[in-house]
Amino acid sequence: MELQALKKVAADFMGGLPDPVTQALTDVEVIVTDTVPTAIAELSEELGDEFDKKDFPADCKGIFVGTPTEIEESEDDDGDEIVYYPEGFIVLCADQIESEHEGVVVIMHEIGHALGMSEEEVTALGLGVEGNGTQALTAAAEAVNAKAEGEKEDKDEGDSTSDE
Repeated sequence: MELQALKKVAADFMGGLPDPVTQALTDVEVIVTDTVPTAIAELSEELGDEFDKKDFPADCKGIFVGTPTEIEESEDDDGDEIVYYPEGFIVLCADQIESEHEGVVVIMHEIGHALGMSEEEVTALGLGVEGNGTQALTAAAEAVNAKAEGEKEDKDEGDSTSDE
């Protein structure tokens, strides 16, 4: 697929995502490159020693590189869970993607990984199947956002209680 065409597909798709997904992906940048070596060079420049190019397959269509969403129990006395939003990059390689549809499938797949889903979970949710993928991503992002909002409200309530 031509580089400029894939950039447009990615921009249009990302711009049309539901709010819960875009909120959850605030710190995830989409990089569209022409080839895998270009993608590796860009990520090496962005991430320095943190990036291991051995993990980047030669026939890669897309990859999420970074820290996915994590939900962990905090170490405070309340046992509240903390949501760590994803940070990193979704990289798309134009020379490996053949059509607009395939470009959208790859983007949805990598967003799933950014939201903390394993390869099995991404596949099981139907990410990449027209119509189902966006719904699955929205549901996953809403869950992440709701968890984070609940933590913020709990913290705010704790702060106001300590002010009294």
